[in-house]
Amino acid sequence: MSFTIRRMHIPPKPEHWYGRTVNWLLLLILLPVVLIALPIALLFVLGYWLMDMLKKKLEDKEPLVAILQEPELPKELFQNEQLRLTTIEIDWDADVEQAFDEWIHELGWRDEYEELSLKRLLTQPEIAGLHRQLIGPLCKEWNGGLFLQVFEPTMTSGKPAGTSWLVYLNYSTLTWERVEEVGPAYLEVSSNDPGMLQADCNDGSQLWLRIDALV
Repeated sequence: MSFTIRRMHIPPKPEHWYGRTVNWLLLLILLPVVLIALPIALLFVLGYWLMDMLKKKLEDKEPLVAILQEPELPKELFQNEQLRLTTIEIDWDADVEQAFDEWIHELGWRDEYEELSLKRLLTQPEIAGLHRQLIGPLCKEWNGGLFLQVFEPTMTSGKPAGTSWLVYLNYSTLTWERVEEVGPAYLEVSSNDPGMLQADCNDGSQLWLRIDALV
């Protein structure tokens, strides 16, 4: 490797007593508003649904036309003279083990990050062990290679059903290696320092991975 990784873990900031007090005051203020607005919103939704149903019944029935879905085209992630990386959407029902799928769902990534989150990686030429892996949005070039974040099931009893790794893919040899275990968090390049990768963890803490070139 032409680099080293320095790992830093920033604990979550403690919540002060006045912060909790403000939260309770806001709840007491907003609760009556919610109780008044909720029935009105429900009546509006019910009325819209009834009008939509009536409209559909009054309209002439049109013959159903079968719509053939076009096959999904891979999206370009990276390309140079040595390799091409593309991604496709994940078929969660067919391609992902149930325990791993539940681990992803519990973290909220299936809903909150559906647009940008995990994709299935396709490598050309096919790279053993990396082709068709699940990856996050991280794709960072570094000294003749790429940093990616791979998500995979652990299949180890007594541990979470999934984890993730920062991996490095070498252009010239078309080989890859796991560099640092990240766990349940998305890595991204720091906007202030291109040599720093950071991730917000579920417990409110932050993970920083500093990439240092070897001299």
